[in-house]
Amino acid sequence: MTIATQNFPGIQTLAEKHNVEVSDIGEFNKSGYFEVVSGGKTVALLELDFLHDGCPVLNLESNWSPAQITMKTGKQPEHLGRVLLQLLKHPNISSREAIIRQYDHEVRGQSVIKPLMGPAQKAPCDAAVLLPRLTAELDRAPALSVSNGICPRLSEHDTYLMSICAVDEAVRNSVCVGADPDTLSLLDNFCWPDPVYSATNPQGKRILAELVRSCQGLYDAVIAYGAPLISGKDSMKNNFDDGVAKLAIPPTLLVSCIGRVPEARMAISMEFKKAGDLVYLLSAGLLGLTGSHYEELNGWQSIMLPELDLEKSPNLYRRLHSAIKSGWIKSAHDLSEGGLAVSVAECVIGSRLGARLDIAKYHKHLLGIYEKRGSNALKTFDFVIRPDSLIFGEGPGHIVVTIDKKRKDEFERLFEGFNVIPIGEVVTDQSLLIIDSELPEAERELVSLSAEALKTAWETPLPFD
Repeated sequence: MTIATQNFPGIQTLAEKHNVEVSDIGEFNKSGYFEVVSGGKTVALLELDFLHDGCPVLNLESNWSPAQITMKTGKQPEHLGRVLLQLLKHPNISSREAIIRQYDHEVRGQSVIKPLMGPAQKAPCDAAVLLPRLTAELDRAPALSVSNGICPRLSEHDTYLMSICAVDEAVRNSVCVGADPDTLSLLDNFCWPDPVYSATNPQGKRILAELVRSCQGLYDAVIAYGAPLISGKDSMKNNFDDGVAKLAIPPTLLVSCIGRVPEARMAISMEFKKAGDLVYLLSAGLLGLTGSHYEELNGWQSIMLPELDLEKSPNLYRRLHSAIKSGWIKSAHDLSEGGLAVSVAECVIGSRLGARLDIAKYHKHLLGIYEKRGSNALKTFDFVIRPDSLIFGEGPGHIVVTIDKKRKDEFERLFEGFNVIPIGEVVTDQSLLIIDSELPEAERELVSLSAEALKTAWETPLPFD
């Protein structure tokens, strides 16, 4: 870091307070040169005009067209419970405890929300909450949330959407643990294949266009959320070529987020807290199968892309934060990899409770949306409203929360005008039951699994263990 000041002793005192090394290495002047001196001799002397403008600017060409996807979907599997267990075993979803326990997240005892929470310290939390400073009243001290979002599977279809979803996931994760959505700052980390066209890189124009679209999505999302990008990094040559094999990573944007939790006591974790609490799904978009783990599991291809309403989602998160400050929210968990079923399964795994869900109202909600879009939309996306799509679809703008049933009326009034759908209740029985009461009786039960079965699947070792 460069600091322009005449008060170096003051900077030195401040640096010592925070255990940071600092050195006085130079000064600004009006010479028009960048000069480096060692042992009284000039070892480097560059004109500032050359330093700033001497490097010629690359003129690159890009070429983008929408991804061409051939629909390839099948019938709903007979046993959705088995599908849920398979998803919980997926390397992108399963437990990271073996890795987490190798690192010390208790430095100076300042972590409030840890990587794993709940009675058995198994619940995978959406974000960390840290106390920057230890004070006498720790519960009322301001805290800091740290979260991230990454959705590389969507880049195969549209990097603009991928960027929006990555920002939203990072924002949503911080809001879920109690961060004020109006205090968030972001960091972007681009990991990209070579975007420069050449004879050996014929895809360069397409990759560059995907980078441009990714930046456009990033811009639109950060403007919508009012969350500045305070830092970032790019890595633009993630390719391997040994003359035999050519490999390139998918275009990927990682978004990290920090936010202010007004008081540490407001921080909440994702596991269920009490039997009888009501379960709601908050929604500011539409889930999709495209790029989902359920689609990958079945070897399907679809054109059912997820959607995010960037006008509604910031205000939805503000309302959620207001409810958290009021003490109404007992748990909150974002809906991401694996969809609604995995999100609730993780809440069950992390607590000593269970859940009974009825997705009938959610089913009606989605059906109403597609009916408004017309018969063609409903015909094209007829599988959108199938039970398997409802519980395994993925996308931005969705959060599962639980509240005390005594707060039901106040909670629903607070979220009037938003998509807030009651989907179930927390129960003492340690299991997960998902039904759709609008279906014929023989088809109503979608998932019925014990917490132990969910936990066993989720704790499947990663492939490299």
